[in-house]
Amino acid sequence: MARLRLVAELQGRGFSLAGIKALVDARDAGRDLTDLLGGDDELVLTAGELAERFPPGSIGPDEVQRVVGLGLVMLLDDGRIRVRDRRFLDTGLALINLGVPAGEVLDQFEYLVVQTDEIAARFVDLFERHFYEPDAGAGKAGEALDELRTLAAQVVTVTLDASLARLGAQRLAEELAASDS
Repeated sequence: MARLRLVAELQGRGFSLAGIKALVDARDAGRDLTDLLGGDDELVLTAGELAERFPPGSIGPDEVQRVVGLGLVMLLDDGRIRVRDRRFLDTGLALINLGVPAGEVLDQFEYLVVQTDEIAARFVDLFERHFYEPDAGAGKAGEALDELRTLAAQVVTVTLDASLARLGAQRLAEELAASDS
């Protein structure tokens, strides 16, 4: 009965049946709303499967503890490991394979979370000022927020790409000028 009341309440707030199912499934699996909104690329592995992805000796107990503490992975009751977003794993692994120590990869992640939280707060403010309509229902708000997430990601990607090109060219020019002297 409680589940039926929840479904009826969420429908009354504008959620589709598919959206309600996703919310209920996430709740039943012990996941939170953040998982639901941003967990499309999660991955569940055994400890051995995860370890096989990394070069020998590239990660140790300290890095594993940091990764868990940062919320990038979660230890499940059955002993497996849930990677919240495989893109973090793939990107971190690529950096490690290029020679960046795992600890430094995690340092950069921690720093970037602060920066991206600031960027996200700006977009949430934009959402509240220009898109959010309290009377439109949660379903419409969710659709608008999802569209804004896509646009925000595009803006950040384009801006970062331009910044990397500009700063990389400046640094290269400085190195070339120094070697010519």
